[in-house]
Amino acid sequence: MPLVPHVAAGQIVASNWGNLVADQVVMRFTTAAQRASQLTAPVLNQMTTLDNRLDCIQRWNGSAWVDMAPLVQTLNQTVTTDAAGHTGVTFPTAFGAAPTYFSLAPIGPASVPTPFGFLIETLAAGSVVFRVYNNNAPYNSSSITIVWIAVGPRPAAT
Repeated sequence: MPLVPHVAAGQIVASNWGNLVADQVVMRFTTAAQRASQLTAPVLNQMTTLDNRLDCIQRWNGSAWVDMAPLVQTLNQTVTTDAAGHTGVTFPTAFGAAPTYFSLAPIGPASVPTPFGFLIETLAAGSVVFRVYNNNAPYNSSSITIVWIAVGPRPAAT
């Protein structure tokens, strides 16, 4: 629906309430099921938010509700590698699918030798498994503190 301008201090009457107010706000619903039952004919690019998906605004793309922004997570974390240099992290919030971006860097301890390399082996919605290398050899059976960032789709609405 097109934006209908409203004059400051003007009166909004029942006959134009929908055009002037309801269709031009981000509507709030408890769940996706409540939204589906109460908003049966969304219009293109209409926006809503759900109480069970904090910090997420969705828009109607003509056939489905899509998130306006991806889920971004980051953490400083100490991990321990196995004999082959394998380790991994579990994401605090599982993504809706495997993240589209994942990056990490070593930040400690001070005794960690350089250069370092990382090889991502499994990137899934809930975790990532990777190998840590130092001078092309596995950095094995050691603890290392890393900082990581992951960006991907938010979990589905319930």
